[in-house]
Amino acid sequence: CRQLINAGMDQCPHCQQLLCPECLAPVSADDLSCPQCGIDFELYCPQCDAVVAADADSCPECGFVF
Repeated sequence: CRQLINAGMDQCPHCQQLLCPECLAPVSADDLSCPQCGIDFELYCPQCDAVVAADADSCPECGFVF
């Protein structure tokens, strides 16, 4: 939407577009890395917020099944 946003935001407050935390390029919720800068995104368990591998079927900390 080309609106100005504050540094450190991960989503545009105007159009709700997800943004890469490194380069602020638009990304989709399904992206595992940024198509612009290549940084890998960390995935978090919705139950306990533990970092989870992208190919995991369940959380290694709490056992939550994805």
